[in-house]
Amino acid sequence: PIFLRPENDDLISEIKLEQPRHSMRMLNSTFSISNKYFVLGGSLVPENVPVVSCWNLANGQRQILNSNRPVCPFRWFKKTAIRGDAIFGLLNRFRLFCWDANSMQVRYSLDLSSASPGDDEASAAWLCLDQELVLTVHQSESCVTVLSHDGIHLGSIRQMPPGVEEDGSLVRSVVEQVIVRGYTAVLRLVSESMERTVCEIVTADLTPFIDTLHRRRNGEDAISLIAYPSISHSVDPVDQHSAGACYSAFNSTKIVDIQTLGMKFYDFLFTGNRNPEREPCHHDHD
Repeated sequence: PIFLRPENDDLISEIKLEQPRHSMRMLNSTFSISNKYFVLGGSLVPENVPVVSCWNLANGQRQILNSNRPVCPFRWFKKTAIRGDAIFGLLNRFRLFCWDANSMQVRYSLDLSSASPGDDEASAAWLCLDQELVLTVHQSESCVTVLSHDGIHLGSIRQMPPGVEEDGSLVRSVVEQVIVRGYTAVLRLVSESMERTVCEIVTADLTPFIDTLHRRRNGEDAISLIAYPSISHSVDPVDQHSAGACYSAFNSTKIVDIQTLGMKFYDFLFTGNRNPEREPCHHDHD
């Protein structure tokens, strides 16, 4: 059973969500919750078929969300998300599903890459929903796919072209984290070369994709948005692939850059170019 305890204990002590014993292996890192649904990725036992369990919080009823196409048993759902009555599930870095929570039927499924089951075991994955948009993985690890909520491909967000080191080696960039608030996306990328590893925080304005939606419905081409780093710092490759990895968070006014030995706060609305006499608003906490 799964127990959910609300913050206001005066209303209800807990909600108990159950499923048949030994019927499913659950992946706790895949859960999502809204005021109506609780969803969790896993695999059916003994079939070893990747599925998403969806509980209705009002009555505790559980439904199984299945793929509408054959799925390799070695794949699994890495992320889930909820938007109203739409349930989303990201199958590795390979395919995105959207189910109707009322009918439990697949609204659409989109192949995002050609990755084989073992290719992305250690690769980061993300699934972000806000406003009219869905941001998720891309064929290229340095890019982000942007979709409408009804599955229309609007385009991608790309970091400025990777650089080349003095020794001629290419810089490899990988998106590790994506956060969306309103019409702003914050991407955290890790760029590696033979000499160093750098963590970069990139911001992108999503409004061009909203403007593109109507044109895409009329058959026009998708767009590619180039984003440029706002913050960067060097990292130890050992830390970056361990529990000490960097992490980012932000709200409408601040970006928080959480590093191995401390954190930095950046004023998201700082307009230093227009007010050169004003000191930058950022504080180190080591």
